[in-house]
Amino acid sequence: MYSFSMQNIVTLEDSFSYTFMSRNKRFVIEIAAERLEGEGSLIGEFYGLKGDIDDPDVLCNFETWAIGPIHERVKQLVPVPISRLTTLLEYYDPETYVFELFNKGGRLKANELAFDPKIFRDASPKSCYY
Repeated sequence: MYSFSMQNIVTLEDSFSYTFMSRNKRFVIEIAAERLEGEGSLIGEFYGLKGDIDDPDVLCNFETWAIGPIHERVKQLVPVPISRLTTLLEYYDPETYVFELFNKGGRLKANELAFDPKIFRDASPKSCYY
């Protein structure tokens, strides 16, 4: 299992953008309500989680729900713990992977997208001063 830390969460009326770091790699998960419509209860789960996202227990459930579809891919990208200090370059400019979640047959699935800082903005600390 890998450890991770939340970097940022943006909630809009019908979407989430969730960013977390694990072993010097950044992961962005984009979730739009319109992509969850269809079979199953994903749209209801989305709005249920969104309603109380400030509650630590709900946030933990959200993380489990959102990271579930990319779990195996994250394990591939961060297979072993880092046994050295993180460099400044790794901290300020980590490899970034973007995923978009969607409903497929009532199951939450993920597409991996190319990272484009013009679309997703650079979430590293150096970009706080645009």
